Amino acid sequence: MATASHTVLSEFMNMPKDTRRAIIGKYRGRAGMIIRSSLGLVLTTAALALATACMQDGPTPASSSTEIRSSIETVTWADGKAAYSIRCDAPGGCQQRAIQVCNSTFGNYQVLKSDNMPTAGDARSVRGPASVVIRCG
Repeated sequence: MATASHTVLSEFMNMPKDTRRAIIGKYRGRAGMIIRSSLGLVLTTAALALATACMQDGPTPASSSTEIRSSIETVTWADGKAAYSIRCDAPGGCQQRAIQVCNSTFGNYQVLKSDNMPTAGDARSVRGPASVVIRCG
């Protein structure tokens, strides 16, 4: 006793070759249309999201009163290897500058010496400007 799928398959295989190709092509076209319409919907949604994101206001750039003032120089540390000496005016300036200098090591650095680095509750004006000596890596 033949199953329904076996019967349909045998009828399909007994059809002329041109008829089978026409049927297969008909169903292939449907899949292509679904993929094209889905892809078009995704691209349209992505373009709309990008346009919306670009229209929103972002953070304003730092003005002259909030920018970090720091100076840096290359020094030779006690072990004979190169290090960076950073002097900065703002409380977070030394850390921010150290991350920028050590960008090639993904912001990883080792502190060799630090002076006047702020802690919670400090009187910054009494301590004076901060300085740090770092090595990247």
